Amino acid sequence: MLDRRLEEYAQSNIYPFHMPGHKRKWRAAADPYAIDITEIDGFDNLHHAEEVLKDAQERAAELYGSRQAYYLVNGSTCGLLAAIGAACRRRGSILVARNCHKAVYHGIYMQELTAHYVYPKINAYGIACAVTPEQIEKFKAYVEEKGYEYYSICAPIMEGTKELMNAVWNKLQTLPPIKEYESEPIPLEALVKEDENSFKITEVEPHYFLVEANWFPKVLKGIDIEDYEALQYMQRVLEKSGIFNALRERGIEEGDIVSLYDIEFEYVP
Repeated sequence: MLDRRLEEYAQSNIYPFHMPGHKRKWRAAADPYAIDITEIDGFDNLHHAEEVLKDAQERAAELYGSRQAYYLVNGSTCGLLAAIGAACRRRGSILVARNCHKAVYHGIYMQELTAHYVYPKINAYGIACAVTPEQIEKFKAYVEEKGYEYYSICAPIMEGTKELMNAVWNKLQTLPPIKEYESEPIPLEALVKEDENSFKITEVEPHYFLVEANWFPKVLKGIDIEDYEALQYMQRVLEKSGIFNALRERGIEEGDIVSLYDIEFEYVP
């Protein structure tokens, strides 16, 4: 897995000409510098994980009981913005420490939130210190008085995180099942009027056919022309509507150009 591959890389004879620029001197004890690498060959891509990172994220999702899990890209800023966006409704409220990470304020601005602050103790040098135990107890009492559950955590040392995750998991189990819908193509009959005047074909010049149909923009509106399945659907529509048959009657040949509004393609029988 990822940890074993990092260890093997750290003990290899490969010299790192990349950032971070640590020399990766391996020591038996835990050494974060030895495995502090960037996205190099053999270690996948955080932006589009396909190998070892994808496997690690799938294991993390299984551990937390979620459908998917993603490692942070661009450090804590990305994670803070994602957490605030996921946890808070737009124009809602949020409670944060007054000396929190700058990205938290970015998240508050982006979500148009009303911020409520817990002010840390300021020492004699004007530096913000940690929130005092008295402040924590006062806040806990306030939260519980409002009828909410309170969980105190310290993420870096994993203190209280297990209890919080278990509580979130139990809450998630009370939600109704997610409804999943499969997209269904619009029936051709709903778009095309079955009459002989539903389209017009003009041979503008040799081997160039212009097709006009009032109903075709409705079909085109729901099609991604770069998607293979969508193009297959469009081809079925053109065949069923009689356009291809009419083009064959007009003598169209393989490689001739067909123009339908904003789409041009070569005819292939």
